[in-house]
Amino acid sequence: MPNKGNKWSLLQYWKRANWGKRIKWLVAVASLVGSSGLLTFYQRSHQFSIEHRPRIVFARPPQLVGQISCDVSENEAISLEVGGMEISLRNGGNGDAPKAFVQQSWKFVPDPSSRYSSYDALPSVTDQTCTTDIAATVGTFPLNAREETTIGIGPHNSIQADARGPAKGIVLGHVKPADRPNNKTTFQIYAGPTCVYYFDEEGKRHGTCMTYRLSRKGQYRFACGESPISGELQQMSWGFCED
Repeated sequence: MPNKGNKWSLLQYWKRANWGKRIKWLVAVASLVGSSGLLTFYQRSHQFSIEHRPRIVFARPPQLVGQISCDVSENEAISLEVGGMEISLRNGGNGDAPKAFVQQSWKFVPDPSSRYSSYDALPSVTDQTCTTDIAATVGTFPLNAREETTIGIGPHNSIQADARGPAKGIVLGHVKPADRPNNKTTFQIYAGPTCVYYFDEEGKRHGTCMTYRLSRKGQYRFACGESPISGELQQMSWGFCED
């Protein structure tokens, strides 16, 4: 509730009310002004929600604060260890985001091509990537309107794929022995999709996803045998979405 001497406007009351209260108010308004007035009131309140929602984006590409190490096992699973990362986010909207969290996947794409479509596929980002209901796997944080923050992600491990079909990861499919990757196989390494999911003050979920590629002074091909690998992540012109 507002403090004495600091009254809320009608729009502020509407913004902070749950949907049960809003329905009661709409019914009351309808009885007073009729259906045309109700429609106008709903349109204005809906427009207000759009104009006063949070919009979180990546302020800049994630910064590697450690090195990357990877290893290709005999069953073609690619294990990855990321030494640490800083991710900068900015809320460019007019509304606060009480809860946000980051979700990131890594993808190794053979370069040159392996001729196996499931293996050579680039990271996939669609509109559904931003709207998927994904649970937070790391800590959540708030981000108020017009503010920027940098979060640190400590060292973490990941497994991309296994030709024998593991419970998680991207299945490569059957790969002939002569074509099986090893620690001399050269890859382009993608941090993507890299997503931030967040909620507005009404509890509605939103998301923004980008795709980044590892670069070292303009070089984009790496072999796991070179580990540990250093470099920077560069934003791609494709593989992004926003909801």
